[in-house]
Amino acid sequence: MWLVELGPWITAISFVFAVTTAVAAVFGLPRLLARIPPDYFVAEQPPEAMRTRVLRNIVGWPLLIIGLVLIPLPGQGLLTTLAGLALADVPGKRPLALFLLRRGPVRRAVDKMRSLHGKGPLLLQ
Repeated sequence: MWLVELGPWITAISFVFAVTTAVAAVFGLPRLLARIPPDYFVAEQPPEAMRTRVLRNIVGWPLLIIGLVLIPLPGQGLLTTLAGLALADVPGKRPLALFLLRRGPVRRAVDKMRSLHGKGPLLLQ
């Protein structure tokens, strides 16, 4: 059976994926959330250059997918999903991001991460 033969490889790849996402969540996510302007969810955002939109989507979509995978697992799935939503061009992202941010634990975690970087809390509509 080919699946049994691939068992050690699947285990190794899963381990590398878990460690990589954990390191990215611990070190990258707080910095990413601190870069969001406080009025991001209140003010209309100015149009961006195409290069900036492409780069934001290159970073945002993997974060969104990883965050969705991490939601049922222990870790920072909701925060990673929120960061991916903030970056990626996703239809309906603003209402979904606001829905997540209005949850008490998520809001407290985001505000704490922002305060560790000297940033104020996010303003919500």
